[in-house]
Amino acid sequence: MRPIHLMLGFALSALLSTSLFVLSQESLSKPLTAPTYYISLESRLENESLVRFNGASNLPPKSIIAFTIRDFRGDGWDFYSDEVYCSVNEKGLFEGEVVPQKGNVFRRNLILVADFMPYHPSQPDTVLKLVGKKGEFLGGLENPQRFQVSGWKYGLEAIARTQ
Repeated sequence: MRPIHLMLGFALSALLSTSLFVLSQESLSKPLTAPTYYISLESRLENESLVRFNGASNLPPKSIIAFTIRDFRGDGWDFYSDEVYCSVNEKGLFEGEVVPQKGNVFRRNLILVADFMPYHPSQPDTVLKLVGKKGEFLGGLENPQRFQVSGWKYGLEAIARTQ
């Protein structure tokens, strides 16, 4: 009787191990999801005339994100660069470079600001169908990156410290 119990126990253990392995492999192949749209980014100061950045987003492919280098001033910003635009690729990634406005130089601890707005710059129709012409599908109050401007228009904003 004992050898049968041992064999059954061994077989059950092997079956469970195989099942767990298959389930773990399936979960690795599935794309990760987020409850709302997001932008994640990092910023690197190359020198006083160049900042490079890269990041990831689950915004639709071809979404255009605007990037600027800024610094805090009171309740507002000092702008150190003009806007630079990058598109989210099919894998949800983006990268780019920013140069300073004439008369400005970059330094450590400036802020790279990434803004996604359905209305600026003009977004492809494929993007607007998913996020809404006014950004109404970017998420509600549960999305900490969402902002609202007049006219019930919404966008996303993320920041990264330039290091």
